[in-house]
Amino acid sequence: MRVVLFAAALAACSTPVEPSPTLAHLEAPIMGGYNDDTTTAVFGMASLSGWGFGVCTGSLIAPNVVLTARHCVAPVLDEAATGGVDCKTTRFGEPHNAVGLYVTPDAEMSRWGNYWVAAEVRVPEDEGFCGNDVALIILAENVPASVATPLIPRVDEAVVGVFENSANPMIYSAVGYGESADGNGQSGRRRRRDDLTATCNGGVCPWYTSTVDSEWLGQTGVCQGDSGGPAIDLEGRVVGIASRGAPGCDSPVYGGVAPWATLITETVIDAAKRGGYAPPFWTTGYPTNPLFQHPTGLPCVTGADCPSDLCYEGYCSRQCSAEAFCPEPFECHGQLSICTLRSPGGACTGDGDCSSGFCIQGLCSSACRPSGLECPAGWRCEAAKGHIQPEYTTGFCQPSPVGLVCLSGNECPGGSCTDGLCTRRCDVDFPCPAGYRCGELGQCAQPGIGGACSVEADCDGGLCVDGACTRPCGGGAASCPATHRCGTSGLCEPVPFGSACGDHAACRVGTCLEGRCTGACVDDSGCLGGYLCAEGLCTLAAAGDLCTADADCPGGTCVSGACTRECSEAAPCGDGLVCDGKAHRCELIAAADPATGCDAGRGSPLSALAWLAALALLGARRRQCTR
Repeated sequence: MRVVLFAAALAACSTPVEPSPTLAHLEAPIMGGYNDDTTTAVFGMASLSGWGFGVCTGSLIAPNVVLTARHCVAPVLDEAATGGVDCKTTRFGEPHNAVGLYVTPDAEMSRWGNYWVAAEVRVPEDEGFCGNDVALIILAENVPASVATPLIPRVDEAVVGVFENSANPMIYSAVGYGESADGNGQSGRRRRRDDLTATCNGGVCPWYTSTVDSEWLGQTGVCQGDSGGPAIDLEGRVVGIASRGAPGCDSPVYGGVAPWATLITETVIDAAKRGGYAPPFWTTGYPTNPLFQHPTGLPCVTGADCPSDLCYEGYCSRQCSAEAFCPEPFECHGQLSICTLRSPGGACTGDGDCSSGFCIQGLCSSACRPSGLECPAGWRCEAAKGHIQPEYTTGFCQPSPVGLVCLSGNECPGGSCTDGLCTRRCDVDFPCPAGYRCGELGQCAQPGIGGACSVEADCDGGLCVDGACTRPCGGGAASCPATHRCGTSGLCEPVPFGSACGDHAACRVGTCLEGRCTGACVDDSGCLGGYLCAEGLCTLAAAGDLCTADADCPGGTCVSGACTRECSEAAPCGDGLVCDGKAHRCELIAAADPATGCDAGRGSPLSALAWLAALALLGARRRQCTR
């Protein structure tokens, strides 16, 4: 096996340089290939370093990084007696001075070409030749995108088991500036040959090819001057670096790209800092396969509308994986392994709490579009202040309104109209706003209020305060029912029943009834002690009426033939009765004037017979008594 020895070339940029006398030009295609004027990211390399002038080839893989063969930038020592490579003894010396290396994107190399000069050369630590014939050249200046678009090195997929005798052999193209025939001395023209097939790799190749595990054997077509040139797979990625070959430009050995992923990515990341650009996506571990790079989110009807040929639920999708993450507002569907629209939801306090990066109204959101990227039920698509939508979107999913007065669902975007108020679906990741609970039907509803409680669990989605269920109010929360008002604490509190009043205004949200404040109710639990719910309004229960059983005393009890009930300053007993300070129950006045039935002051409780006699007299004269 004979090594094709040529020193490499790197860049200069502002002014043309003269690396050598005019190079020879040859129009005939290389070894069955053709002249290549389009693969502009494959550069010709000229070297004025080392032992003299030489021509090689390299691939631009970043604006200021060229990937090439190590023997193009460093001397080869201890060659075999035949002038070839002995993997046991042949090794590399120290790289030549980078200043003498130049590269050009021109299809034909000449002294008047556009050359960029090198600033630094990086090579593997191992000095052995076989498996280490790779080098990276960092240029002093970036190559503009208008001149060449860098190729992507296939750092994530090794060349293994895809050879000519396999069911799915790897097809590649060889590109270089070498001779069109072995030994004709005519190099310097970029040529390309397509539809070549990888033969074998590493230890499975015939012993006489001297390939190691990090190398693979190509088909044909690589001559002197093509060293360092790329093997480009069908997806346009650099998958090999031309290292050496047999006489007659046959059986080329390529150094694999994937085995040198760390060296390549670290060099490009460093070069990006020097060149002032963001490192390419593939330096982060993102797959280089184009299947993972198609745009996602474009509107579509069929796969033909999408670059990926994949239309899903009205938008273009693509394949994904843990490494090939999806752009917002998409996520990788676990079973389908394609990008699907991310579902919004989950409590948050800031954008950093959400995988989508968008926290809106205390919930993780997702970007959306009115057609094709629609929000799920319970959400509406609107723009949000302080947030910029990702590409192909027009807004963010935001919770549908809850609690707004409505006549139909059309007034509740993304939600529904129930009992005259807007509501929406809810679940653990999509909680209801303050003052509402997630009901049994999975819809936001107002929690019960006013019932007795001892712990939070006693209240239907609300709070337990001072022994009564309540809920938040004000600030966009649900309003309080008629029996309650929104207190200074931001919680619903009972209307001050029993306070003296002259009109309704004195009771704030309550009602003035017979000189005392009261309020609306659903049942007796919504009223203060001593009141009962009658015709939707809390009303003082009767006290002092004759009775034979508790059923004769709505809101109270029957004691010794007379109705009694709970009493307080807010629930006074009325004429002829007094509120027992210990029992907090209404009682008859103890000493009544037989002539008038009016009390002369409070005394001891009456006996049953005295009670009945007093009741009879009281019934005839109650209206005349004053207290």
